[in-house]
Amino acid sequence: MDAGAATRSSETKLTSAGTLWRVISGPQGRYLLVGGTMAALYALLVWAYHSAGLVGWLASLLASTSVAGPTFALHRRFTFGASGPLLGQFLGYLSTVVINVPFGALTVYLLLDVLGIHPFISGLGATVVTAVLNFVLLSRLVFKPSRA
Repeated sequence: MDAGAATRSSETKLTSAGTLWRVISGPQGRYLLVGGTMAALYALLVWAYHSAGLVGWLASLLASTSVAGPTFALHRRFTFGASGPLLGQFLGYLSTVVINVPFGALTVYLLLDVLGIHPFISGLGATVVTAVLNFVLLSRLVFKPSRA
């Protein structure tokens, strides 16, 4: 390999590493960190509520309700650094939840019931679909970037 090719290869690696770092440290990375943390808290709460004697659907509903406020607050400040009308943003956040529920259910239906894919993999598929949809909705409609 000549010196020019080696330099281009090093520059490509640095550019790729820089791009990866911008994604990880940007809103996408912060979204994954907040989302992953809140998903873990949700799962822990489902387990705790169910262990306390609640049926599964009620444990899930209470866990979802329990994490909604902290998830909104973390996305608002940490993920997107948003300011502005709190009530309007919270109502927008709740509307994304309402939109995501049927998309998640539809994804599971298609993957599991129609295509016969394993339930766990179907659940992961639904998680990916709703996470991407949720990020797009939150970043473009709920926590809109300020126009300078």
